[in-house]
Amino acid sequence: MKLETERIVIKALTAEELENFIQAIELKANYEDIVVSDNLKNKDAAYLLKEVLLKKVYQKPTMYCYNTFWLIYDKENKKQLGQYCFNAPPNAEGLAEIYFEIYQDDQNKGYMTEALIKILEWCKGTGKIKKVKTIIENFNVAAEKLLKNMGFEKEPETNYMSRWIKTI
Repeated sequence: MKLETERIVIKALTAEELENFIQAIELKANYEDIVVSDNLKNKDAAYLLKEVLLKKVYQKPTMYCYNTFWLIYDKENKKQLGQYCFNAPPNAEGLAEIYFEIYQDDQNKGYMTEALIKILEWCKGTGKIKKVKTIIENFNVAAEKLLKNMGFEKEPETNYMSRWIKTI
């Protein structure tokens, strides 16, 4: 599964692609022709991808898009900009929880806005997702601004985190 804008690609990795991506992280190498971010080239990231996401992808291969790592990268220079993933498939009410990140060097350049627009279009097009929820750290001003601009509504917050939800 691959979504594209004028500047970026958002790619949901299949089980085989995710295995190859994990191997690239473990070897501190690039994945295919994509420059993997140094933010991921560590044992913790590889472990999390292998022990959590890869297992989920193998358990439900027909629903891999809801369980895998979505790579966000620049079309032109093939540099990884960030990532996206679902915390689980949508529930019975059509609610899906998402996680997204653009690395610090590439923030404030509109990449996440582009990615989120495409991702929300894809979510709506599935017919399975009616609402999208995400949780951010309270001090993440850029993410809060993005979510407000994208029509998300803020729910009650905890000490360090706030929930945002959008009907699509």
